[in-house]
Amino acid sequence: MAGERAVPVEWAEWGKRPDGRDYGVVGHSVGALSSANFHRLLTRFSTGSADQPPVVSVNGTSSTGWMGLAIQENTPELDHVGRVIKRTRYFCLHLDRLEHPVTYRELHRAVAGIYQLPADRRPLRLSLAPLDPDALAAELYEQEQAITTAALLLQSEPVIRIVGADHMPWQERLRHLDLVAALLPYGMRPTLSASTWVRSTTETEIRLAFADAARPGVTALTWGEEPEATHRLTRYQDYRTAVDKRGRAGFIDYLSRQTEPLDFSKKGRAGAMDAVRRASDVAHSPRANGAGPVGPRVAATLAACVESIRTRDPVALRAAATRLREIENSGEREYRRDLRSLVREGRLLDPDGWPRDGEPLLPPEKAMGFVESVLWAVWGHQPTAEDLREIEADLGTRLTPRVLWALCATEPAGALARLELYVRIERAMAPQQAAENRLRLLGGVPVGDLVAAAVEPPADAPRLATAIDELVRRCAADDGERSEIGGHLAAVGYLARPLAEVYDAAGQATSLRKLIQAVHGGGLDAMGLRDVLRPTGRNGMNMPTAVLVTVAVDLHGPNAGAALLTGHLPDVFAKAGAAEDQVWFATLLSYSALPVGPTEPAPPLPPPAHHQREVPTHEFPPPGPDPSGAASQGHAPGRRRPRFAFWKDRARWFAFWKGRAPSPHGQAASEPSPRPAPPPSGTRQEPRPIYDRKNMGASIAAILVAVIIVVGLIYAVVSISGTPEPAPPPAPTPAGPFGEG
Repeated sequence: MAGERAVPVEWAEWGKRPDGRDYGVVGHSVGALSSANFHRLLTRFSTGSADQPPVVSVNGTSSTGWMGLAIQENTPELDHVGRVIKRTRYFCLHLDRLEHPVTYRELHRAVAGIYQLPADRRPLRLSLAPLDPDALAAELYEQEQAITTAALLLQSEPVIRIVGADHMPWQERLRHLDLVAALLPYGMRPTLSASTWVRSTTETEIRLAFADAARPGVTALTWGEEPEATHRLTRYQDYRTAVDKRGRAGFIDYLSRQTEPLDFSKKGRAGAMDAVRRASDVAHSPRANGAGPVGPRVAATLAACVESIRTRDPVALRAAATRLREIENSGEREYRRDLRSLVREGRLLDPDGWPRDGEPLLPPEKAMGFVESVLWAVWGHQPTAEDLREIEADLGTRLTPRVLWALCATEPAGALARLELYVRIERAMAPQQAAENRLRLLGGVPVGDLVAAAVEPPADAPRLATAIDELVRRCAADDGERSEIGGHLAAVGYLARPLAEVYDAAGQATSLRKLIQAVHGGGLDAMGLRDVLRPTGRNGMNMPTAVLVTVAVDLHGPNAGAALLTGHLPDVFAKAGAAEDQVWFATLLSYSALPVGPTEPAPPLPPPAHHQREVPTHEFPPPGPDPSGAASQGHAPGRRRPRFAFWKDRARWFAFWKGRAPSPHGQAASEPSPRPAPPPSGTRQEPRPIYDRKNMGASIAAILVAVIIVVGLIYAVVSISGTPEPAPPPAPTPAGPFGEG
């Protein structure tokens, strides 16, 4: 077979002749070991007379690096007093001549059928298959006690006897010894001695064996029972933790490569425990960095799982599940389609849906481990957001709590995968269980990655809500993180556009208000308003949404219009390409009652009656003229403009007349300004709020006429009454939307 290599094996035969009185070496090979060597080994590790042979035992030669296997059997011959003569065939090989580790059962398989030993006494040459960590790990599910036995061998220097296993066939006992040896560093094989049976009255140096009883001073383990005292042993706990952390197959594979000689002395056991702790680290395991595709192996194992479920064979299912878990899959995608079809066919992610007749194939705790094995083998240890959607599609329904718990045991790749996984957890689990996983999944995600995942297209309402809740939680937990969160949110427009895709106006306003208040600590000042309403996107092409403007203005409070003109619109003009020619912004300011340049701000206006509503619905008119021509002149919409509005606009007139109001090209008012382009046909031309000298002349003439009429009326009244009375003050002009008056 592949992976096998013929190695020299020396042999000896132990027994006696029919007319002999004592047992001894009756034949042996000619090689490195002499007759005296064989005699010493076989007498040191004697098992006594077995009632139910055969008895298989293994032993080493301590520091010399030899490992032997003995098979004790009955022969058809009788001695001189009529007793059955027993024969022991002994086979011994040197570990340095092996290219790979082997198991006791493999050595037994190779020599079990050799009854006629070579007459020329030459050593045998045998082919031995390498140790298979996956197969041994699968068998551990059938004999969990092997882990306890191996841990106790490293805890102290005991001689262990396993009692209460008289009903077990010798093959099962040999398998148990094989599993125990596989859970120890391979360099301990030359000093480990074990046997499938030892008579309790026999003096022997065998360290581990099955027996009918335990002598005083010997540690007794009852088959099938876990001793309670072991749980108080520190080294035992460290050993079990290492096995669980690394995985059984990886653990066995790593220890099988530790060939440095170790014995069962205090120093040797300490070295063995160091190897055990290193085995728990995946980075030290050669299997973690192994080359070659694993997709075919995963497919074959999944097929075995499907067949085991169909035939309702729990033993085969557990063995296949173990092999599946120990395959180091990094998420290969070239075999993904075939693997997913097997998952769907066998409903491998839904153990509750398997056919059952009485007891389930796997108990609940084993079912969870099985689902984890399937997820890791098919989608790897770092599933992406796309993998989550594939898993949900293969399951045929929403992810069940069992699958979600299994996914939490992995390390989802990226903030988007973590965010989407938590969305599904929050939807399927109880609030307390969901809260337990929030910190685990989202707590370590950087702010920038979290915001980027929230705006990942297509927009998703649950994902946005979860991201906003996490950002709000971080703002409340750490004031120092607010500025960083605010910077990332300003770069994406405070999530306003994704929110507009999935929520109505009321939902957008609620989410934006909660997010802005968390970042800015309540209301907005002028700088905060500018930060929130800053244009985003490439070249600033993404303008704030109407709901974002409304919420920001409402959180700013009074004088929001002035803050918009002085704080927000410069950014808009700069992003629109007017950064080098600010005259257009100066012109816009000249349209309003706001002074140009740094002057004292206008007194605040009382807030409107509807300002206290949760979601404000008022909008601020644009700075240009409206279709009615009223709002552009500083009058409230719906009110008729007075015939002579020059009195209200006298300050702007005088500024224009003295040349302080700029023209569209930055020239003084005395210089002629270019005539604007005519509007397209069919459109209504709005009146311009800037007055030229021609209009000014007509206005002056009207003023003179009015003054003459007023003086004449006063003269007439005085002449009639004889007592002049002061003229009544002019009626107050209502305030416009920007505070003009």
